[in-house]
Order: sequence, then C-alpha cells, then structure tokens
Amino acid sequence: MITKRGIIVWIFAFATFLAILCSFAMAVLLINEGASAVVRPYILGGIFGGLSAESYLWISVTATFIFLGISSLIVYRKQPPDPEIVKMLLKVGGNLAALRKAQEASITETADQLEYNRKVEQKFFSDIKADREEANKEMLAILANQSKAIKKIRLDLISTIEKKAGETGEEPSADLKNEKH
Repeated sequence: MITKRGIIVWIFAFATFLAILCSFAMAVLLINEGASAVVRPYILGGIFGGLSAESYLWISVTATFIFLGISSLIVYRKQPPDPEIVKMLLKVGGNLAALRKAQEASITETADQLEYNRKVEQKFFSDIKADREEANKEMLAILANQSKAIKKIRLDLISTIEKKAGETGEEPSADLKNEKH
C-alpha cells in the first residue's frame, strides 16, 4: 500500500516537474519570438496540431497546478492504519501497562521497606541512646566515687604526714597546709 502510494506520488511529482519545465520553455520562447510563435509539441501536436506559444504556456501552467494539487492530495491524504502497526501498538500498550503495574508494585515495596528500615533504625538508635545515657550515669557515679576516694586518701595522707612531721619535730610545708583546705 505504501509502495503504491509512493510510486503514484513520484509519478505526479515528475509530471509536475515536466509541466514546470514546459512553462519555463514557453515563457522563454514568448520573450524571444513574441506571441506569434507556433509550437508543435510531441504529444499534443499530434492531437491539436500546431499551438501558439501563449496557449501552450497557459496549458503548461494549468497542468503544473493540476499535477501539483494531485500530488499534494495524495501525499497528505490520511491512510488507513496498517494492521501490523496496530498489532505492534497494542502489544506496546500492553507491555507499558504491565511495566506500569510492576513499577507501582516496586515503588510500594520500596516505600514499605524504607518505612520498616526507618522504624528499625529508630529503635536501634533509641536503644543506643538509652545505653549511652545509662553508661554515662554509671561513669559519672564511678568518677564521683573515685573523686571522693581520692579526697579521702589525700586527707588521710596529709594527716599522716602532719602526724609524722609532728613526731619528728619538723614543720609541714606550706603547700600541704594549703591543700588541706
């Protein structure tokens, strides 16, 4: 169907080209020889005999527009759809619908997985936060106990040093006295 149409368009387009050439030739002949010039064309000359250059010019111009119009109509006329193309379009449409469903399912699954991961991570991080807060409290309690123990040991040490210094008769250093307070 398309091949036949292409051939018909080609034939009418070529006829249009020939009619344009004839019109151009007759215009040149009219300019050079005037309106009294007589032409005997190959095809029309056998039917009509000799024609004046002016008549042949108008016949060529008319034929040009007729062939050009026919060519345009054939080119721009809507063709019936090719059954193979219709089948292919239906198949592509079905494939697109299946792909759309698969894509929607994939998006839903991904969104569900992301929500699940968010909940798991939230729980994980809240557990870590609670463990860290508990460890911080324990560490602060240990440090507070160590600080108390160090103060007690220091006071005991200073008092022992003062006691020993008193027994030996030496005066404790000013630094030790300042540290007591």
